[in-house]
Amino acid sequence: MRRNRARIRPEVEGLESMTLLSGVAASVHTAASAMVTAPVQTVSLSGTAHGNYVSRQSNPDTGTLYSFNARGMVAPVGRTFDFGSFHTPGFIQNGQTQGRLTLVGPRGTLRMTITEVTPTTDPTNVFHFTYTITGGTGRFRNAQGTGNLDVTLTPAMTSSIRVGHGRLSLAFTPSTPQMT
Repeated sequence: MRRNRARIRPEVEGLESMTLLSGVAASVHTAASAMVTAPVQTVSLSGTAHGNYVSRQSNPDTGTLYSFNARGMVAPVGRTFDFGSFHTPGFIQNGQTQGRLTLVGPRGTLRMTITEVTPTTDPTNVFHFTYTITGGTGRFRNAQGTGNLDVTLTPAMTSSIRVGHGRLSLAFTPSTPQMT
């Protein structure tokens, strides 16, 4: 005996005729008004931190990854625990060193991206970055800002080319205004 099966075909239903629930509209309005009233806080960092770094290079063409942590005093955050990483471009001709950095302080955290100003050809292991604040928590929840960051690496005597480690210094300075 043969069964008669009904075929089910997918259909697309138009949304124009549907009405939103009243609670959805109210929550969208509340969220939009909360975003408008949040004051933006411009933060300019100044200070230093010292700590350790580890570097790993799997292939010279792909560059080196530097991971680090440090402690210091950075205004207006206060005493900080800092951690982050940056990656050098290797043998890529137009590559740029970039990374991320987080400062944890007693009243909140700041998250930022770091980008090297000009490629380093200096054998002294000093990297000159600009930082851009991308977010924060606590007192710095609505923070924004940019500035300069110099990272100085002092390799340990036992470091190799592929795996390195040593001491690190971070120096934050405010951006210098451009002359027009």
